[in-house]
Amino acid sequence: MRKVLRFSVITFLILATGYYFAIENSAYEVTYECSGVMTKKPGGPNSVNPITAFIKIQMWRWWSPGRLNWMHLPTDGLLLFEIPNGKHEVVRVTYDGVYLNLHPWLKATMEESNAVHGQFSPVSKSLRLELSEQEAFSGSCKLKEACQWLGVPSVCGL
Repeated sequence: MRKVLRFSVITFLILATGYYFAIENSAYEVTYECSGVMTKKPGGPNSVNPITAFIKIQMWRWWSPGRLNWMHLPTDGLLLFEIPNGKHEVVRVTYDGVYLNLHPWLKATMEESNAVHGQFSPVSKSLRLELSEQEAFSGSCKLKEACQWLGVPSVCGL
């Protein structure tokens, strides 16, 4: 009886530890500071304003529960776009091997012509994001904060 109890406790501890490390390391995050321009498109007052924005990219690893989203849309991660004291958007990310393609998060907005969409290049660190039919951001980004993998700071591949 004691052997069964000891085996059960050890098995539970091993499984709990494995689950903890799998969940804690199922995503990695990278934060960038992006300098660029916010462009107002024709139809409104046509203007170009220099601006600094921030993006946080969260990419999910293949075993992550985040990849199994409830809307059954292909998703490799999320991107949070933020202008300090202003606009912020959350978009769905798919990775095609070269670019991070940015799509609207909600399925209902995918058919709308003014849905947020764009592209981020991990190589050149450039971002192009159409925020609406009248507004777009484009600029280059520099690494601000990298994620941690098993408690060790690293860039994690982005």
